[in-house]
Amino acid sequence: MKYWMTDLQETNLLSTLMNNEPLSDKEIETFINCFKEFISRAEVEELNYLQRESGRKYRQMYYLNESKKLGITLDYYLSEFT
Repeated sequence: MKYWMTDLQETNLLSTLMNNEPLSDKEIETFINCFKEFISRAEVEELNYLQRESGRKYRQMYYLNESKKLGITLDYYLSEFT
């Protein structure tokens, strides 16, 4: 279910917020739905980031350990074996 606001809805909501006017029930509902959608997307992006970073860190440690086993520098290992 998509809750994105149209440009007109967004403009109306922003102008209402900036003028300190009370929000209508429909505007509050739209805001809550958009915020829920934002939070769910943010959670997915956070998990994607953690997965990418853990994989990167694992590879970094693996290459460092392999280079130490062979007695060579990490830079040389990366240039020759990856």
